[in-house]
Amino acid sequence: MKPGSKDKKIKISISGKELSELQRHTWLMVEAFGLDRRIENYQGKRPIGLYRWDLDWGV
Repeated sequence: MKPGSKDKKIKISISGKELSELQRHTWLMVEAFGLDRRIENYQGKRPIGLYRWDLDWGV
């Protein structure tokens, strides 16, 4: 999905136990195209940018 002019990217930092738990459950994100791969590769050093549709995968 390509962001529109009114879509805002939210940058958040995830690290430590939260990051390891999130990465452990990425297989549940099958319907969120590319998000699982982005989270698996995320190392927690810089904030990760997410859009609204990235956060709607579990709903």
